Amino acid sequence: SVVNLTRCDPADGSCNTLESVQNATKANFGAAVRSFAQANERALYMVFAPWCGHCHKAMPAFMEASKSIALPCALVNAELVSADIVEGASSLLDVKHFPFFVRCAPGTPNVVLEVEPSVENLLKFAA
Repeated sequence: SVVNLTRCDPADGSCNTLESVQNATKANFGAAVRSFAQANERALYMVFAPWCGHCHKAMPAFMEASKSIALPCALVNAELVSADIVEGASSLLDVKHFPFFVRCAPGTPNVVLEVEPSVENLLKFAA
């Protein structure tokens, strides 16, 4: 199953609209992602942007595949995390495009899914 590391509480106005996301909110969600990464050295992440049509199309495949993937799976909204999570080579996930699927394991560089994010391809990627 998938852990949504950037789930906004509807009652929390700090992330209701992308234009008004506060730095403190991004820092809190960034800390949640870092904490998940520390607790799960091996994991599969889907990083998405809420405005990305390709992300919306890929999301059901990721959710379905995650039911059969042995690795912990996490969902990250790139608009709701601090830059040190997603931007640049020194960031935790170094996002290059959306949707961005990355497999992390200790002692190895992150591996990025470079094919269509179908259920079958995600299952192969996570194996």
